[in-house]
Formats: sequence, structure tokens, C-alpha cells
Amino acid sequence: MKILIQARMGSKRFPKKTMYTFNGKSCLEHLIDSILNQFLKEDIVVLTSKKNENNEIRDFCRLNQINCISGSENNVAERYYKFLKKENSNYFIRICGDSPLFCAKELSSFLKDNEYLTHDIYSTLIERSYPKGNNFEILKKDTFIKFYPLFKESEDFEHVTKYFYKNENIFRIKKINFSFNKPNI
Repeated sequence: MKILIQARMGSKRFPKKTMYTFNGKSCLEHLIDSILNQFLKEDIVVLTSKKNENNEIRDFCRLNQINCISGSENNVAERYYKFLKKENSNYFIRICGDSPLFCAKELSSFLKDNEYLTHDIYSTLIERSYPKGNNFEILKKDTFIKFYPLFKESEDFEHVTKYFYKNENIFRIKKINFSFNKPNI
């Protein structure tokens, strides 16, 4: 299962936040370090845009031997779609690159406790119970690929999973609740 991290430098509220440095590391580096405590490096893929302002993200990934793919600036969902068309996993994990306090142990614990995934989406974003910056989604690859061509609104392309939540009646979506170091559904 691949962990797909969407990252860019063009935030309007906090420009360049993905590579903002504190405690000697960028936000992205803190996030990846947490993930590497629980998962393999080859399972991580950073998805960014082709804009030159994201060269710092690409350089960081190249230097740290993290797989990085560049795509459309305005169509974040397309970055996922193009990558997933070539991917063999049944599910993928979506995390935002500006989450330096992300606790990958929570994600790992959820996956260990839920070895057999059956829903289209598992999400900490529904009626959020996880601390900010610790959210993740696990999506069925075939569901994403099948329904991506039906995305119509700009928010569907920018927010990647918005389409699924707007049409929750046709998908099997399961809320992940936070429960002091042990996520449960």
C-alpha cells in the first residue's frame, strides 16, 4: 500500500509552508520521518506540481531518495489518478504534506487492527476526532480510478476526495475515530 503525500509551495494562507523549517527540519521532513518510523521508504510517494516553486520539494525528495511525481498545479486529483493507473495496490493512503506533527503510529495501528479492508474509504476527516495535522484517508484504488472521470467541480480536483463525500450515498465510507493511541471504527 502506497502512502501518497500531496505537497506544494503555493499555499495562499502560508506560502512555502511545506518546506518551512522548525527544529532543524522542514514540515515535509518531519512528516516523512514519522512515516519512516512505521513504514518503508519505498511505500512513500510525494505528489507535487510541475511549477518551478516546487523545485525545493523535488530537490528534498531526490536528496532523500523519496519517490516524487510532478503533475498539474490546479488538478491535484489528476496527480493521484496518473500515479494510481500504474500502481498495483488495492488501497492507498492520502496525507497532506503540511502535517509535521503527523503520528504515523496511529496509521500503522489502524492498519494492523484492520487487516482486511472492505470499504471504499476509511477516513479520519468525518466529524473529526483526530488532532489537526494527524488526519489520513485510506482509499480503494479502483474506486478512485473509476469515479475520477466524473469529477466536475474545481473543488473535486483540488481537494481530491471531496467528490466521494458529496456523493456518500453511493460509496462505502467508514469513519475512523481517535481513541488515545488506538484508532477504531
